[in-house]
Amino acid sequence: MNPSFEYINRVKSGEIRVNKQINLTIQRTLNDLEQSKNEQYPYYFDEAQATKVIKFIECLPSPDDSSKTMKLANFQKFILSELFGWRKKSDGSRRFSECFISIARKSGKSMLFAYIAITYLLMEKIPANGRQIILTSNTREVAHLSFDIARNALINVGSISPAIRNRLTINKETIEDKRTQSIMKVTSATDEHLNGLKSDLALMDEGATQGNFKEMYGVLKSGQNGASSKNSLLAMISTSGFNLQSDYKKFYDIYTESMRDNTAPENTFIAVWELDSIEQAMNDDDLILANPLLENKEIASVILPKLAQDRENGIKLNTLNNFYVKSCNMWFQNRSIVILMMIF
Repeated sequence: MNPSFEYINRVKSGEIRVNKQINLTIQRTLNDLEQSKNEQYPYYFDEAQATKVIKFIECLPSPDDSSKTMKLANFQKFILSELFGWRKKSDGSRRFSECFISIARKSGKSMLFAYIAITYLLMEKIPANGRQIILTSNTREVAHLSFDIARNALINVGSISPAIRNRLTINKETIEDKRTQSIMKVTSATDEHLNGLKSDLALMDEGATQGNFKEMYGVLKSGQNGASSKNSLLAMISTSGFNLQSDYKKFYDIYTESMRDNTAPENTFIAVWELDSIEQAMNDDDLILANPLLENKEIASVILPKLAQDRENGIKLNTLNNFYVKSCNMWFQNRSIVILMMIF
Protein backbone atom coordinates (compact mmCIF):
# COMPACT_ATOMS: atom_id res chain seq x y z
CA MET A 1 0.00 0.00 0.00
CA ASN A 2 1.33 3.43 -0.95
CA PRO A 3 2.11 5.30 2.31
CA SER A 4 0.44 8.40 0.92
CA PHE A 5 -3.01 6.79 1.07
CA GLU A 6 -2.71 4.49 4.08
CA TYR A 7 -4.39 6.98 6.41
CA ILE A 8 -7.29 7.58 4.02
CA ASN A 9 -7.83 3.86 3.49
CA ARG A 10 -7.74 3.08 7.21
CA VAL A 11 -10.20 5.88 7.94
CA LYS A 12 -12.59 4.79 5.19
CA SER A 13 -12.45 1.19 6.44
CA GLY A 14 -13.32 2.33 9.97
CA GLU A 15 -10.00 1.20 11.44
CA ILE A 16 -9.12 4.77 12.43
CA ARG A 17 -11.82 7.09 13.76
CA VAL A 18 -11.75 10.77 12.80
CA ASN A 19 -13.95 13.80 13.48
CA LYS A 20 -16.27 15.56 11.05
CA GLN A 21 -13.66 18.08 9.89
CA ILE A 22 -11.09 15.42 8.97
CA ASN A 23 -13.76 13.45 7.17
CA LEU A 24 -14.35 16.58 5.07
CA THR A 25 -10.60 16.90 4.43
CA ILE A 26 -10.37 13.30 3.28
CA GLN A 27 -13.46 13.59 1.11
CA ARG A 28 -11.99 16.70 -0.48
CA THR A 29 -8.87 14.73 -1.39
CA LEU A 30 -10.91 11.91 -2.89
CA ASN A 31 -13.00 14.39 -4.88
CA ASP A 32 -9.87 16.14 -6.14
CA LEU A 33 -8.29 12.85 -7.18
CA GLU A 34 -11.36 12.11 -9.26
CA GLN A 35 -11.35 15.60 -10.78
CA SER A 36 -7.64 15.36 -11.61
CA LYS A 37 -8.53 12.82 -14.32
CA ASN A 38 -10.11 15.71 -16.23
CA GLU A 39 -7.60 17.43 -18.49
CA GLN A 40 -9.06 20.84 -17.58
CA TYR A 41 -8.47 20.35 -13.86
CA PRO A 42 -5.28 22.29 -13.00
CA TYR A 43 -3.80 19.86 -10.44
CA TYR A 44 -2.58 16.29 -10.30
CA PHE A 45 -1.35 14.03 -7.50
CA ASP A 46 2.23 12.79 -7.80
CA GLU A 47 2.53 9.64 -5.68
CA ALA A 48 6.25 9.40 -6.35
CA GLN A 49 6.91 12.89 -4.99
CA ALA A 50 4.81 12.24 -1.88
CA THR A 51 6.47 8.89 -1.22
CA LYS A 52 9.94 10.38 -1.77
CA VAL A 53 9.40 12.97 0.97
CA ILE A 54 7.98 10.42 3.40
CA LYS A 55 10.90 8.04 2.83
CA PHE A 56 13.41 10.88 3.17
CA ILE A 57 12.00 11.97 6.53
CA GLU A 58 11.88 8.39 7.78
CA CYS A 59 15.61 8.13 7.06
CA LEU A 60 16.32 11.00 9.45
CA PRO A 61 17.08 10.35 13.14
CA SER A 62 14.18 10.28 15.58
CA PRO A 63 14.02 13.30 17.92
CA ASP A 64 13.43 10.89 20.82
CA ASP A 65 16.34 8.55 20.09
CA SER A 66 19.01 9.55 17.57
CA SER A 67 20.11 5.92 17.26
CA LYS A 68 16.76 5.19 15.59
CA THR A 69 15.23 6.61 12.44
CA MET A 70 12.06 8.67 12.40
CA LYS A 71 8.80 6.72 12.37
CA LEU A 72 5.88 8.71 11.01
CA ALA A 73 2.30 8.13 12.07
CA ASN A 74 -0.25 7.60 9.33
CA PHE A 75 -1.85 11.02 9.82
CA GLN A 76 1.57 12.63 9.48
CA LYS A 77 2.15 10.79 6.21
CA PHE A 78 -1.24 12.05 5.07
CA ILE A 79 -0.25 15.68 5.77
CA LEU A 80 3.06 15.23 3.97
CA SER A 81 1.46 13.57 0.97
CA GLU A 82 -1.06 16.40 0.65
CA LEU A 83 1.56 19.14 0.88
CA PHE A 84 4.14 17.54 -1.41
CA GLY A 85 2.08 15.24 -3.63
CA TRP A 86 -0.38 17.72 -5.13
CA ARG A 87 1.17 19.54 -8.09
CA LYS A 88 0.20 22.05 -10.76
CA LYS A 89 -0.15 20.56 -14.22
CA SER A 90 1.22 23.78 -15.71
CA ASP A 91 4.72 23.58 -14.26
CA GLY A 92 4.95 20.78 -11.67
CA SER A 93 5.27 23.15 -8.71
CA ARG A 94 3.36 22.35 -5.54
CA ARG A 95 -0.36 23.11 -5.43
CA PHE A 96 -0.74 24.23 -1.82
CA SER A 97 0.82 27.57 -0.93
CA GLU A 98 -0.92 27.66 2.46
CA CYS A 99 -1.90 25.12 5.05
CA PHE A 100 -3.96 25.46 8.21
CA ILE A 101 -3.60 22.64 10.71
CA SER A 102 -5.25 22.56 14.12
CA ILE A 103 -4.53 19.72 16.52
CA ALA A 104 -4.28 18.96 20.25
CA ARG A 105 -1.08 19.54 22.19
CA LYS A 106 1.61 16.85 22.28
CA SER A 107 0.62 15.56 18.85
CA GLY A 108 4.04 16.06 17.27
CA LYS A 109 3.09 19.16 15.26
CA SER A 110 6.31 21.08 15.94
CA MET A 111 8.31 17.94 15.22
CA LEU A 112 6.55 17.32 11.90
CA PHE A 113 7.20 20.82 10.65
CA ALA A 114 10.81 20.65 11.79
CA TYR A 115 11.24 17.76 9.36
CA ILE A 116 9.31 19.62 6.67
CA ALA A 117 11.77 22.50 7.17
CA ILE A 118 14.67 20.08 6.67
CA THR A 119 13.00 18.79 3.50
CA TYR A 120 12.69 22.34 2.15
CA LEU A 121 16.31 23.07 3.01
CA LEU A 122 17.86 19.95 1.46
CA MET A 123 15.43 18.52 -1.10
CA GLU A 124 13.33 21.24 -2.72
CA LYS A 125 14.26 22.09 -6.30
CA ILE A 126 12.09 25.19 -6.89
CA PRO A 127 13.85 27.53 -6.53
CA ALA A 128 17.10 25.67 -7.04
CA ASN A 129 19.12 28.12 -4.94
CA GLY A 130 18.67 30.69 -2.21
CA ARG A 131 15.68 29.11 -0.43
CA GLN A 132 14.71 30.72 2.86
CA ILE A 133 12.93 28.80 5.61
CA ILE A 134 11.46 30.90 8.42
CA LEU A 135 10.28 29.33 11.69
CA THR A 136 8.35 31.82 13.78
CA SER A 137 5.82 32.22 16.58
CA ASN A 138 4.66 34.76 19.16
CA THR A 139 7.90 34.26 21.11
CA ARG A 140 11.36 33.14 20.16
CA GLU A 141 11.14 30.33 22.70
CA VAL A 142 8.13 28.76 20.96
CA ALA A 143 9.66 29.33 17.52
CA HIS A 144 12.74 27.45 18.69
CA LEU A 145 10.71 24.28 19.31
CA SER A 146 10.70 23.27 15.63
CA PHE A 147 14.06 24.86 14.87
CA ASP A 148 15.87 23.01 17.65
CA ILE A 149 14.37 19.68 16.56
CA ALA A 150 15.59 20.33 13.01
CA ARG A 151 18.98 21.52 14.25
CA ASN A 152 19.53 18.46 16.45
CA ALA A 153 18.46 16.10 13.68
CA LEU A 154 20.93 17.64 11.23
CA ILE A 155 23.73 17.62 13.80
CA ASN A 156 23.09 13.91 14.33
CA VAL A 157 23.07 13.27 10.58
CA GLY A 158 26.30 15.24 10.22
CA SER A 159 27.97 13.16 12.91
CA ILE A 160 27.78 10.10 10.65
CA SER A 161 27.80 11.77 7.22
CA PRO A 162 30.85 13.86 6.24
CA ALA A 163 28.96 15.04 3.14
CA ILE A 164 26.16 16.59 5.22
CA ARG A 165 28.61 17.87 7.84
CA ASN A 166 30.62 19.70 5.17
CA ARG A 167 27.52 20.90 3.35
CA LEU A 168 25.87 22.62 6.33
CA THR A 169 26.82 25.44 8.65
CA ILE A 170 24.79 24.94 11.82
CA ASN A 171 24.49 27.76 14.32
CA LYS A 172 22.17 28.41 17.26
CA GLU A 173 19.59 30.32 15.21
CA THR A 174 20.49 29.59 11.59
CA ILE A 175 21.29 26.57 9.44
CA GLU A 176 22.88 27.26 6.06
CA ASP A 177 23.12 24.89 3.12
CA LYS A 178 26.30 26.00 1.39
CA ARG A 179 25.54 23.95 -1.73
CA THR A 180 22.40 25.95 -2.59
CA GLN A 181 22.97 29.10 -0.51
CA SER A 182 19.73 28.30 1.29
CA ILE A 183 19.06 29.09 4.93
CA MET A 184 16.78 28.11 7.79
CA LYS A 185 16.33 30.69 10.53
CA VAL A 186 14.28 31.22 13.67
CA THR A 187 12.50 34.46 14.47
CA SER A 188 9.51 35.78 16.42
CA ALA A 189 6.57 38.11 15.96
CA THR A 190 8.37 40.90 17.81
CA ASP A 191 11.46 41.00 15.59
CA GLU A 192 11.83 44.33 13.78
CA HIS A 193 13.30 42.88 10.57
CA LEU A 194 10.22 40.83 9.64
CA ASN A 195 8.80 43.42 7.25
CA GLY A 196 9.94 42.62 3.73
CA LEU A 197 11.25 39.22 4.78
CA LYS A 198 11.17 36.76 1.86
CA SER A 199 10.52 33.09 2.56
CA ASP A 200 9.95 29.90 0.61
CA LEU A 201 8.66 28.14 3.73
CA ALA A 202 7.23 30.10 6.65
CA LEU A 203 5.96 28.22 9.69
CA MET A 204 3.68 30.05 12.13
CA ASP A 205 3.55 27.90 15.26
CA GLU A 206 0.95 28.27 18.07
CA GLY A 207 -0.98 31.05 16.34
CA ALA A 208 -3.81 30.86 18.89
CA THR A 209 -1.55 32.49 21.48
CA GLN A 210 -0.35 35.24 19.13
CA GLY A 211 -1.96 38.64 19.62
CA ASN A 212 -0.97 40.00 16.20
CA PHE A 213 -1.58 36.86 14.17
CA LYS A 214 -3.33 38.66 11.29
CA GLU A 215 -0.53 41.19 10.99
CA MET A 216 2.12 38.48 11.09
CA TYR A 217 0.26 36.49 8.44
CA GLY A 218 0.17 39.56 6.19
CA VAL A 219 3.88 40.23 6.61
CA LEU A 220 4.87 36.66 5.80
CA LYS A 221 2.39 36.37 2.95
CA SER A 222 3.65 39.56 1.31
CA GLY A 223 7.14 38.07 1.35
CA GLN A 224 5.88 35.10 -0.69
CA ASN A 225 4.07 37.00 -3.43
CA GLY A 226 6.99 37.43 -5.81
CA ALA A 227 7.41 35.60 -9.09
CA SER A 228 10.19 33.50 -7.57
CA SER A 229 7.87 32.24 -4.82
CA LYS A 230 5.59 30.01 -6.92
CA ASN A 231 6.60 26.99 -4.80
CA SER A 232 6.30 28.70 -1.41
CA LEU A 233 4.31 27.49 1.60
CA LEU A 234 2.89 29.48 4.51
CA ALA A 235 2.06 26.94 7.21
CA MET A 236 -0.20 27.80 10.15
CA ILE A 237 -0.29 25.17 12.87
CA SER A 238 -1.67 25.48 16.36
CA THR A 239 -3.83 24.11 19.12
CA SER A 240 -7.08 26.00 19.83
CA GLY A 241 -7.15 28.71 22.48
CA PHE A 242 -9.09 30.62 25.11
CA ASN A 243 -9.61 33.87 23.23
CA LEU A 244 -12.66 33.57 20.99
CA GLN A 245 -12.05 37.09 19.66
CA SER A 246 -8.49 36.40 18.49
CA ASP A 247 -7.31 36.72 14.90
CA TYR A 248 -6.43 33.04 14.84
CA LYS A 249 -9.98 32.07 15.88
CA LYS A 250 -11.32 34.15 12.98
CA PHE A 251 -9.01 32.26 10.59
CA TYR A 252 -10.21 28.99 12.14
CA ASP A 253 -13.87 29.97 11.64
CA ILE A 254 -13.31 30.95 8.01
CA TYR A 255 -11.37 27.81 7.11
CA THR A 256 -13.64 25.32 8.88
CA GLU A 257 -16.75 26.93 7.38
CA SER A 258 -15.18 26.78 3.92
CA MET A 259 -14.68 23.04 4.35
CA ARG A 260 -18.30 22.55 5.39
CA ASP A 261 -19.52 24.68 2.45
CA ASN A 262 -17.11 23.08 -0.03
CA THR A 263 -15.62 26.51 -0.81
CA ALA A 264 -12.10 25.99 0.54
CA PRO A 265 -9.42 27.86 -1.43
CA GLU A 266 -7.78 25.55 -3.95
CA ASN A 267 -4.33 26.61 -2.78
CA THR A 268 -4.98 25.90 0.93
CA PHE A 269 -4.78 22.55 2.72
CA ILE A 270 -7.02 22.51 5.80
CA ALA A 271 -6.99 19.81 8.49
CA VAL A 272 -8.58 20.20 11.93
CA TRP A 273 -8.41 17.38 14.46
CA GLU A 274 -10.86 18.21 17.26
CA LEU A 275 -13.72 16.71 19.23
CA ASP A 276 -17.14 17.08 17.67
CA SER A 277 -18.88 17.62 21.02
CA ILE A 278 -17.97 18.37 24.62
CA GLU A 279 -19.52 15.07 25.75
CA GLN A 280 -16.80 13.18 23.88
CA ALA A 281 -14.16 14.62 26.23
CA MET A 282 -15.32 12.19 28.92
CA ASN A 283 -14.84 9.14 26.69
CA ASP A 284 -11.29 7.80 26.27
CA ASP A 285 -12.13 6.24 22.90
CA ASP A 286 -13.16 9.64 21.50
CA LEU A 287 -9.92 11.44 22.39
CA ILE A 288 -8.31 10.13 19.19
CA LEU A 289 -10.47 12.64 17.28
CA ALA A 290 -8.21 15.45 18.56
CA ASN A 291 -5.11 13.32 19.25
CA PRO A 292 -4.45 11.30 16.07
CA LEU A 293 -1.21 9.88 17.50
CA LEU A 294 -3.49 7.56 19.48
CA GLU A 295 -3.86 5.49 16.29
CA ASN A 296 -0.58 3.88 17.41
CA LYS A 297 -1.39 1.41 20.23
CA GLU A 298 2.09 1.63 21.72
CA ILE A 299 1.95 5.43 21.86
CA ALA A 300 -1.65 5.30 23.10
CA SER A 301 -0.59 3.12 26.04
CA VAL A 302 1.62 5.99 27.21
CA ILE A 303 -0.44 9.04 26.23
CA LEU A 304 -3.98 7.92 27.06
CA PRO A 305 -3.41 7.42 30.83
CA LYS A 306 -1.86 10.90 30.98
CA LEU A 307 -4.85 12.41 29.18
CA ALA A 308 -7.21 10.61 31.55
CA GLN A 309 -5.26 11.93 34.54
CA ASP A 310 -5.34 15.48 33.15
CA ARG A 311 -9.10 15.18 32.77
CA GLU A 312 -9.49 13.85 36.32
CA ASN A 313 -7.36 16.71 37.69
CA GLY A 314 -9.47 19.17 35.72
CA ILE A 315 -12.64 17.80 37.29
CA LYS A 316 -11.20 17.94 40.82
CA LEU A 317 -9.68 21.43 40.46
CA ASN A 318 -12.46 22.93 38.34
CA THR A 319 -10.00 23.58 35.49
CA LEU A 320 -11.58 21.41 32.80
CA ASN A 321 -11.37 24.25 30.29
CA ASN A 322 -7.62 23.67 30.11
CA PHE A 323 -8.26 20.03 29.23
CA TYR A 324 -10.89 20.93 26.65
CA VAL A 325 -8.57 23.39 24.92
CA LYS A 326 -5.19 21.70 25.12
CA SER A 327 -6.12 18.01 24.95
CA CYS A 328 -9.42 18.12 23.03
CA ASN A 329 -8.56 21.06 20.76
CA MET A 330 -11.84 22.82 21.51
CA TRP A 331 -12.38 26.56 21.90
CA PHE A 332 -13.39 27.85 25.35
CA GLN A 333 -13.43 31.47 26.48
CA ASN A 334 -10.95 32.24 29.25
CA ARG A 335 -12.77 33.57 32.31
CA SER A 336 -10.25 36.40 32.74
CA ILE A 337 -10.81 37.50 29.12
CA VAL A 338 -14.57 37.60 29.69
CA ILE A 339 -14.13 39.79 32.79
CA LEU A 340 -11.74 42.10 30.93
CA MET A 341 -14.22 42.49 28.08
CA MET A 342 -17.01 43.33 30.58
CA ILE A 343 -14.85 46.01 32.22
CA PHE A 344 -13.93 47.73 28.98
